[in-house]
Amino acid sequence: MHGLRKTLTRIVAATVVLAVGACSGDSGTGPEGPKFPAVSGTYDVEAFFADFPPSTAFATGVLTLTQSSEATGDLAGSLNLTVRLGADTYVLSGLHNARVSQSGTLTFELTPGGGTTWLFSAPVTNRGSSFSGTHTMAGAGASFPGTFTAVRR
Repeated sequence: MHGLRKTLTRIVAATVVLAVGACSGDSGTGPEGPKFPAVSGTYDVEAFFADFPPSTAFATGVLTLTQSSEATGDLAGSLNLTVRLGADTYVLSGLHNARVSQSGTLTFELTPGGGTTWLFSAPVTNRGSSFSGTHTMAGAGASFPGTFTAVRR
């Protein structure tokens, strides 16, 4: 019986050593979560429309993105664009549904009102220092696609 208790004590002691060893060397926070591309910054934006010459229809402005950490793809910030359509000029602002995916696609929208939605999408390039992608302004039964670029200041 004494030999059995000694063997059982060794097994329990070895189990405790293994359990403690498995927990050592870790901060206790568990595995690191997924990372998203870092895109916080202020960007100069230019947008053009596919169906119109650049001299007739274009937009320029500033996109500011904030990201609480690389553990999230949710973004906040602002978008201010001056839009030129023929002889008319419009100033639009607002940033909605801004997000960057883990695979590196930035999406956001501007909703100026009146049923108009302007969607933007671009791959993150140069470690978030620039974006070149597509946009579509839609409303009143029509849509106007085009391209845009954003370069970090």
